[in-house]
Amino acid sequence: MGYIMLENLIYRQDKDVLITPSIAITLFTKSSFFDLREEIINFYAQCFKLIGDKLSWFRTETMREFEPITTRTLKMVPFWFEPHARRRGFYVMILKGGKSPRDISPEGITLAFLNNSGGHLCLTLPCSYIQKSAEPLLILTKNLVQKIPFGTGTAGYALIADTVNANAEVTKRLISLTRRYSGFDIPDRLGSVHYEKDGIKCINWLTLLDNNYYQVLRKKAIELTNQNDRVVIHNLEQGVIIQAGNKPEFGDINKGELLKSYHDVGKIVKSIRIKEYRVLFETEDETLEWLSRFDQ
Repeated sequence: MGYIMLENLIYRQDKDVLITPSIAITLFTKSSFFDLREEIINFYAQCFKLIGDKLSWFRTETMREFEPITTRTLKMVPFWFEPHARRRGFYVMILKGGKSPRDISPEGITLAFLNNSGGHLCLTLPCSYIQKSAEPLLILTKNLVQKIPFGTGTAGYALIADTVNANAEVTKRLISLTRRYSGFDIPDRLGSVHYEKDGIKCINWLTLLDNNYYQVLRKKAIELTNQNDRVVIHNLEQGVIIQAGNKPEFGDINKGELLKSYHDVGKIVKSIRIKEYRVLFETEDETLEWLSRFDQ
């Protein structure tokens, strides 16, 4: 599928884009963000340096709708960690591009975490970021995670939508797209913070595991790299990145793209994959079926 075909995956209502393909790097931490102050602010700064000029709108957990980004917006995340700042139970910062508050763009930054628990960080980029080569995505992922004690994470193709406020048509379109294209993740901007300690949500082109998770799977992972030379393990100080193939793939079922390397990685990760999750589609069963798509 070329990038002209990617345009066909965009779903619009009126003049607004409500679903768009992208590249997503998502990290889940087990530690409280308040124990990772410098690491979180560094991640935020790196992301903003990369796509800050494309971002127009922001939303926090206390806001009903997106509002225009101002200079004050950019100071909010560092302020969360100031000693005198009053702590809340739940924190969310979503930054995105787009022509309107409703419009979805491929570029975005999300931080979401619970006061006394873990959370997640997500950077989304246009698919053109890997048009010439997937190597920049691997390098960027390594750079972003270098100082963050993550539990799990992924990087690869994703479908960006407002899953919190999705209407029936958006949900139906997500179901249709994910049934045809298995290689796309759906970053969950809010709900995932409640599950980050239960295991990995799913795999993608790049699957990140901390040293504790990796030790559980290490023997099977090494065996897999001996059997499938398209699967590569990149060692990090705090864990590993398991790469499934030379580049991210769409997994167009209509064209017989079965994503063998994704399934090979999915099978060894199955034992630590979460078994419960909030409803992303119309039913819990549909959601769990989608999460398990690489188990066999």
